[in-house]
Amino acid sequence: MTLPADVARCPGYQADGEWREGCDDCLRRTAAPVDHQRVVHMAPPLIVAFECEYRIAP
Repeated sequence: MTLPADVARCPGYQADGEWREGCDDCLRRTAAPVDHQRVVHMAPPLIVAFECEYRIAP
C-alpha cells in the first residue's frame, strides 16, 4: 500500500517496546512513500485521548 506524497508520514510513538494504540498498523507509519524525495513528515501527537485523529486505518 502506498500513500500520495502530500500525505504526511508519522514515525509513530513507542514506549517500552510497545506502540501507542493505533500506531502499530497506521498507514502514515507503515505505507511506502510514492516519491522518497518529496515526502512530508509530521511528529506524532503529544496527547491522544481516545484514538489518534491522524490515524489512517489499513
